[in-house]
Amino acid sequence: MPAQQVREEESTYVSSFDYSKPVTAFRVTNELIGLHLSSYQIQKEGSARAAAGRDVFLLFDPQRQELHEGLMDLGVTKRRIRFMGCARAYHHDFTLEDINGDYRTDIGVKKDEIRCDLVHNEIEDVDYFVSKEASHEWRWFVLEGDQWRYSASHDGRAPSASSVELPFIDMLKSPVDFVREMTSPIDR
Repeated sequence: MPAQQVREEESTYVSSFDYSKPVTAFRVTNELIGLHLSSYQIQKEGSARAAAGRDVFLLFDPQRQELHEGLMDLGVTKRRIRFMGCARAYHHDFTLEDINGDYRTDIGVKKDEIRCDLVHNEIEDVDYFVSKEASHEWRWFVLEGDQWRYSASHDGRAPSASSVELPFIDMLKSPVDFVREMTSPIDR
């Protein structure tokens, strides 16, 4: 856990570094295995209903017994919070596919989001927050050596039918799905 990022979270409702014990393993090449680790902590009490977590990917070479930092710099990949009556959330979905045809598994990432926009009502001369959904395009991280690196040339390319969606780890639903369920259509 990067010390600076841990310090930055000391005044937040939850820590995004509460990693779960279960790990998802997947084949990357004939020699390498990918490991998906995930964290997620939910606020125990309070009206903010905050939660945050991270996803990291490691590469394991069982023959050499070596572990490599595959994709560690995604930051906070899932979060929810309620502030001034407006709930906001985001969550990153992950899929596996050989997007560039080099016979190695690449990682697709897509952010799903509910954000709060400040709106001004001219008639009543009042400002208020409105939740709005946003879906971002797919971004791809291709395997280069012992790391996955962002490849802008594949931006927006949707996964094919042969891709494999990674399951949630120690979560029943995404923060975005939670916010959708806790807010009525009028609130959105």
